[in-house]
Amino acid sequence: MGKVGVIFVGKIDRVQSAKTIIGAALCLFAAPAAAFEAGVPLWGDLVTGMTKAEVKSHQPETKINLTEECKALISFNYSDKTLESMELEAATSYSPECRDVMLKSMFAKYGDDPVKSVDVTYSNCPYGKLGKWCRALGGDSSVTHTYFRWVSGVTRIDLHLTDSNADWSIIYSAEPQTSEEIIEKF
Repeated sequence: MGKVGVIFVGKIDRVQSAKTIIGAALCLFAAPAAAFEAGVPLWGDLVTGMTKAEVKSHQPETKINLTEECKALISFNYSDKTLESMELEAATSYSPECRDVMLKSMFAKYGDDPVKSVDVTYSNCPYGKLGKWCRALGGDSSVTHTYFRWVSGVTRIDLHLTDSNADWSIIYSAEPQTSEEIIEKF
């Protein structure tokens, strides 16, 4: 896995830091724009192009039990009133067991050699005088966000893990190219 270090200068709060880190990671995972394709399998029996009514009939609940200890929230992204992508995310924070179950199940299902993976680490305290004060009060800790991407046929699966609070999320979306075409670009 590649390591990316990020240094912040000036006064940046935690929310802004997280937004910046997530934005940087998303840039690393940016895919070329492509036409939306209907009929791409996402998760279970959900496919791109379904209407909201069809999605609701296949997946009426937005909070589900993945295992007895692991609960997830489901959200859907629509384009022109049809399903374009979906996301599963941790229903509760601070559940390392659930995060580990998700990571192991993703590697078991899609393989232990993702198309792309990256770690992004940042400090909670800014640099300079304010940073010295923050560290003196014990506020300095690093947070690592880990991103994995798999491609299964034309379905792209992005897994995001956070070490500080054991959060995780998985986004299923249509990939505009086959996995062989994507691997050739690397």
